[in-house]
Amino acid sequence: MKYPPKNEQQEIVLSTSTPSRTYKEIGIIKVAAKSKTPLEDINQALLSKAREVGADAVINLQYSEVNAPGTYSNGPNGEVRVITRKNAQGIAVIFTDNK
Repeated sequence: MKYPPKNEQQEIVLSTSTPSRTYKEIGIIKVAAKSKTPLEDINQALLSKAREVGADAVINLQYSEVNAPGTYSNGPNGEVRVITRKNAQGIAVIFTDNK
């Protein structure tokens, strides 16, 4: 089922836990960013994706930093360095209790 997108004025909750309110899952939202990306920017990307799918919240959020597969760069002294990426993932939901 599709839900209408949310506008910028409508609040969307980001949470690392499961809410006590009743809800219906819409789907998984994922964001990947460069390792130096501030958490605030990652959260803004999550909110943008949540708005697109009409979510009231993104719950059970998990943040991680991982080595990006096959991506290396030469350091200033010619050494090879692995490039890391920040990932965020959570479940987009619609609250069904009308609070």
